[in-house]
Amino acid sequence: MLMTGGYLGNSNFPLLFKPFEYKHTDNKSSGRLGVSQAIILVAEDEVMIRNLVMLLMMAEGYVVLSASDGREGLELSRWYPGKIDLIITDEEMLRLDGMNLIAHLHKERPRINV
Repeated sequence: MLMTGGYLGNSNFPLLFKPFEYKHTDNKSSGRLGVSQAIILVAEDEVMIRNLVMLLMMAEGYVVLSASDGREGLELSRWYPGKIDLIITDEEMLRLDGMNLIAHLHKERPRINV
């Protein structure tokens, strides 16, 4: 679930996020206490925004996969063999916009959260 507290620059990218948590299932949690490590795919074409989101998510203990646009995000999703729990994407990107990225990802990974 997304919590918006404003937007960054001229982007449609939300500034604040509600933590995305899973119940801890084994003894090897490297994130916050009692929470297993979620994998987040961030697709954003503005470098500063992408880096900010990555830093915020990594500081909370998440593993972050970073893509510079929707097409790269789709390729990264196809390359990454594990489960991707959440995608955070910009709506407007040049090579593949966020809505089309989400549509492709839902076909290939039906359980992915947006």
